[in-house]
Amino acid sequence: MNFLVLVTGLTGVLVLWFCMPYLLKLWQIASLRRLCRKSRVIVLTYDDGPGEVLTPALLNVLASNDVHANFFMLGHKVESFSNQALDVAAKGHAIASHSFRHLHAWKKNPFDVKSDIQAGFQICNPISSSNLFRPPYGKITLATLLQTWITHHKLA
Repeated sequence: MNFLVLVTGLTGVLVLWFCMPYLLKLWQIASLRRLCRKSRVIVLTYDDGPGEVLTPALLNVLASNDVHANFFMLGHKVESFSNQALDVAAKGHAIASHSFRHLHAWKKNPFDVKSDIQAGFQICNPISSSNLFRPPYGKITLATLLQTWITHHKLA
């Protein structure tokens, strides 16, 4: 009897920890797709930058086609390539956080992930034009979800 209660309790925790945030993510993706279809737009997003070589090349391609995009930047790369990050902002593209070091929320300690999210927001927010956050690898847990809500940001 105690074993069954333990298994049921652990199952409930796992559902809350992994499944509920994942279902919310799926709902947000479906909502964005509906909005894009209705508005007849395509959303371009780029993750893990900025970089010294690809970011300027990408900005040239986007500018030559008069297209804007969303850049989900890593805090440690914003620190290393601040000129490229500022150039992205100056050219009118949306900038948002993708964390600081790109930690996988399902595989790392929740406290480390929390610190990573906070550090990413702190670095990206001064140049950010968006209150969005894209979790690394698309993986969120209840702790990741709560952390983004606590800091008044949305998942993307």
